[in-house]
Amino acid sequence: MSLLRDNVLLTLRLVLGSFFRSIRVQGLENVPQDRGGILVSWHVSGVIDPALMVNTFPREVVFGARHGLLKIPLIGKVLREMDTVPIYRAEDLKNLSPEQRREQNAGSLDALAQAVAKGKFAALFPEGETHDNPYLSPIKSGAARFYYRARQLQGIHSETEGDPSPVILPVGLFYDNKTLWRSDVLVVFHPPIELPEHLDFDPPPQATTEDLIEPARELRDLIETHLNASVHATESWDLHRLMQRSASVVRAERDKRAGLVGQPASFQERVEGAGRIWEGHRALSDHDPKALEVLLTRMERYDTDLVALGLEDGDLDQAPGLFSPSMVFLLLLQLAGLVLVMPPLLIIGLVVNWPATMIGWAATKRFSRSPRDDATVKIMVGTLTYPLSWVGAGLGAWRFAGWMQGHVDGMPDTAWLVGLLVGALSVLGGMAMLRYLRGLRETWRSLRVRLTRARAKVALARLKVERAELYDLLMLAQERIALKDEMH
Repeated sequence: MSLLRDNVLLTLRLVLGSFFRSIRVQGLENVPQDRGGILVSWHVSGVIDPALMVNTFPREVVFGARHGLLKIPLIGKVLREMDTVPIYRAEDLKNLSPEQRREQNAGSLDALAQAVAKGKFAALFPEGETHDNPYLSPIKSGAARFYYRARQLQGIHSETEGDPSPVILPVGLFYDNKTLWRSDVLVVFHPPIELPEHLDFDPPPQATTEDLIEPARELRDLIETHLNASVHATESWDLHRLMQRSASVVRAERDKRAGLVGQPASFQERVEGAGRIWEGHRALSDHDPKALEVLLTRMERYDTDLVALGLEDGDLDQAPGLFSPSMVFLLLLQLAGLVLVMPPLLIIGLVVNWPATMIGWAATKRFSRSPRDDATVKIMVGTLTYPLSWVGAGLGAWRFAGWMQGHVDGMPDTAWLVGLLVGALSVLGGMAMLRYLRGLRETWRSLRVRLTRARAKVALARLKVERAELYDLLMLAQERIALKDEMH
């Protein structure tokens, strides 16, 4: 791997790390080391999806990109160092005949398929477009055709008889809030798709695209089935919300009965719980749709009542603590203000970082075609504007070091040290402001929940009973499904 590629990946990792509070990865043990393959996932967050995949996948990933990007001096060099394969679109080749366009595009895709045949991984998004839905857009057959082309090329150019065939690896991408700074994300690499015998073959060298239409169609449907499971796709946002609520009910009631009240679940645990609910919903829909309808109706009423009170499931047992780490941090910030440490830091953080924040907000409003593009725009704009703001603040402090030394206590005697100090305080001040605002939100929510609990004791008691009954119904449904599966 080249030094430039290493630096690009490091920079990308730092950028993603600054936007997301945590990036968790699961399933690395499912990644084969003796062959190449295709990573397939849904596409819900612009360039963030491929950026996360290339930075969390333990092996090299190659991508295809519009060929015009590779002609841009700096960007083109970076893309070539990343082994990016140029893709030629029809609108880019208007001077060629339709037949020549197909040949040109087939040649570029062959280059990408050849990389897979030689043991690398390619990342594909079979939907062909980004979206904001809780379900997949119609899966196109391109990924399936690409897979068979990679196997065909491997058979043609393989130097060793019996080389292991490429795999198809579904990837689950889960965003806690993909438009919000410092939210969480989880990347899950699932086991390779097991192909039925009639789809597990190397196309002969003479096989054409027309010869593979039917196998590609079946493989496309198989990929869609696995992708639905890997991302917990639902038919609507209402059903998605009820599944999330069901997972929260199970977690809160289970913790209460185990005496673990007051221990919040991590984002990863919430995703895993939602996955179990998703599997149960699919099974119950097949085995007992009437019971599923009753359960969803009751869950809908429970969710409506809980939302009306502004509470979460765990709040029924115990209000959020007023002394969480964020709230303690907030208290310390406030106490630090008494000794004149925090005011300069918070003021610098606000003055230096607020314009960059406003530019990011304005750019999001101007250039985001939908919420799915918000994170992409924020990262691209913030990667430029925030460092420029910090550097600008440092240079300004260096330029006017004499004035600052005469009016601000504690300034270093050397001008360049003044600039360096102000630049560092700009970064720290921005971080402090984010933490300060988060602490304020948590404090306000805790107080609001406590007030609600004080004036709505009857409603809380009823909801606790309803939550317990819903939990029992969910567990009973799970037992019935398991019993029916054993009988079959």
